[in-house]
Amino acid sequence: MIKNIPKLKIDEEFAFLIPPLPDEEYSQLEQNILRDGCTDPIKVWAGHDIILDGHNRHKICTKEEIEYKVYPIELETREDAINWIIDNQLGRRNLTESQRSYLRGKRYNNEKKTHGGQIRGSSDQSDHSIKTAEKIAAESNVGPATIRRDAKYAAAVDSLKEDVGQDFGKKLISEEIKFPKSDVIKLAEKPIDEKKTLVSEIQKGTKSLSQAEMVLQTGNESQKEIFSKATAEIEFAGWSWNPKKLDAPKNTPAPKDDSEVKQRLVYLSEDIFGENFDEDETEEIVQVMRESHQWIFMVHTEYIEKLEDIDWPTNVWIGCKVDSDDSAQDALDVFKKIDNAIKFMIIDIRLNSYFEGVLSELDWVIICDSSNFSYWNSTVSILFDAALEIDLCTYLMPNLTVQPREYPMIKKQLTQSGTQEVAAQESSQGST
Repeated sequence: MIKNIPKLKIDEEFAFLIPPLPDEEYSQLEQNILRDGCTDPIKVWAGHDIILDGHNRHKICTKEEIEYKVYPIELETREDAINWIIDNQLGRRNLTESQRSYLRGKRYNNEKKTHGGQIRGSSDQSDHSIKTAEKIAAESNVGPATIRRDAKYAAAVDSLKEDVGQDFGKKLISEEIKFPKSDVIKLAEKPIDEKKTLVSEIQKGTKSLSQAEMVLQTGNESQKEIFSKATAEIEFAGWSWNPKKLDAPKNTPAPKDDSEVKQRLVYLSEDIFGENFDEDETEEIVQVMRESHQWIFMVHTEYIEKLEDIDWPTNVWIGCKVDSDDSAQDALDVFKKIDNAIKFMIIDIRLNSYFEGVLSELDWVIICDSSNFSYWNSTVSILFDAALEIDLCTYLMPNLTVQPREYPMIKKQLTQSGTQEVAAQESSQGST
């Protein structure tokens, strides 16, 4: 029987940060403890008796009533405890790439939380975010942009484990469920009821979010491949395309020659440079777009540096979505190296960053606010005025206007032969 050992506590958030041992390794650990006793102390948060490291040893010792030693770690705050666990786990060799990505992103988000309390978008906060990303990037031997992508992934996983359960989150980062990180982020943004329905479909084996959505919409995976109508989230385009469906551009009825630009505009629903696509698939998709002159394709990516590796056809516009000065600057550095393509940026102003100096390399800017509040704030005014000053084509998503208001729409379109034409400027009314 265990004597003189404090009753240790298991914190669910802490435990989630520690990947479970494979069955074979757990069985070996259990045999070792039964034979030799628990030779390694269980590390706990001093003064709280919460386990930081040694959950498996604690489980085995408790079950078999084997005594164990406790080693207290002095930590001031809960955030310090989380960071200690993350640093300890990142030293393991048997982590999946998704587990590493989650832990790095969780560390970044935790650091930002620790240094919170400043005005959103303030220069001090922005400077700290840059330094934090660079610090974690250097420790992890990756780039700062990777850390910022990891942060979005970690936040999405945390949201999903809160809404649909920890088991699904564990399967994602252990890669028991192989699902693109970009789709995990999109899934986390869905309304909770839709999220739960999609997760149920994903656990049956669907490999991407768009596939799960298609199954739920049609109940028929063998449906003829065509474009989907654009949703409200991308209402600046006429169509949405899952680029895995290579026959969709030719199967979808082509717009008439005199159709508005929007009816030709096709937004790719997946990042063709993401983990869901290999290089050969990406090249094949680019070739399909090159041969589909009747359409204009919007290619967006988080891996912005990969855009400069391709000779883009004239009916493909390239860009990205940004939500901070850091991510906008990353995109700008790449856009400066690309001369032969129309470049766009979808700017999410929910963080009140000011995106200074990023518009000069663009052909089109789309301004949105994912917080879904309908207001016209100072950030929108600054961006809108800056775009007008350089005669940049601008599109404002409807929820940014609270009364009818004119704003310039995009005026660049392509003929079926692929040559570029610039139409005369006109205005369109915003809606309430």
